[in-house]
Amino acid sequence: MWTTHHRTGHVAGGRHRCSTAQLLLAAAIMLMLNVLTVHSLIHSPPRIIKQPPPDEMLFQVAQQGESDKPFLIECEAEGEPTPK
Repeated sequence: MWTTHHRTGHVAGGRHRCSTAQLLLAAAIMLMLNVLTVHSLIHSPPRIIKQPPPDEMLFQVAQQGESDKPFLIECEAEGEPTPK
């Protein structure tokens, strides 16, 4: 038979009663963990956030005996998983 001690909030036999606030806190933590888990599993296609200028980009092709003249086209993308 279980007896309740009202002052301490403990139940004889070593069990504890949970308050409504504790139950709500536990439920909120579980919900946050579930949301974070689902969010980490979601994949999204890359989104281009930085593109080269829309006008023409001219470059010279190396002739025989000349070295290549490298040029840089800047671009950047975001997505899940992170584009490489």
